[in-house]
Amino acid sequence: MSILKVEKNDDVRFIDKINEVILHLLERCAFEEFYLLRTNNWFDYKWCRHPRHTRPHKLPIPPFHPNRIVSQRYFRIRDDQSGFEPCGQGESIHLMDVTDDDPRRVVDVVPEAALFWFSGNTIRNTRASFMAYLPTEDEHWPWYVGYVRKDEWKPSFFENISRAEFESITSDLRNIVSRD
Repeated sequence: MSILKVEKNDDVRFIDKINEVILHLLERCAFEEFYLLRTNNWFDYKWCRHPRHTRPHKLPIPPFHPNRIVSQRYFRIRDDQSGFEPCGQGESIHLMDVTDDDPRRVVDVVPEAALFWFSGNTIRNTRASFMAYLPTEDEHWPWYVGYVRKDEWKPSFFENISRAEFESITSDLRNIVSRD
């Protein structure tokens, strides 16, 4: 099953990797709603946990300019709990009039939704990005994984998630795939 659409400038191998990670997180965690946000290009780890984040429950939405977000899709769990259904764009995550002095907070906009950002234009680039804000009991857990491509896409940089934590997600995923 694929929840990510491959666009003309996307490397299908990167999209497949990210799709598998997101699907596994959706199976493993009890999210009731989530957003997929594709950026127009690679972005670095500084977008994870914006520097002005200082207090609990005040995690800001990364201040991407809306022109950098080429698509936004919203999903929510079906009433019969049999999976997720696409529900358009949902709440606008990135707005034009937001400033660094007055950022929008995740808890105020989408308090219970998981947010997944990933980079587009991966055919041309040798770097790619994946960032998640996962809801927890207290607030969202923001983390970032940077990828590089040589022969294949491999995670190379981790922010606010350890390599071991991320590899536990992907190794669980490989174990599930190998059992099929």
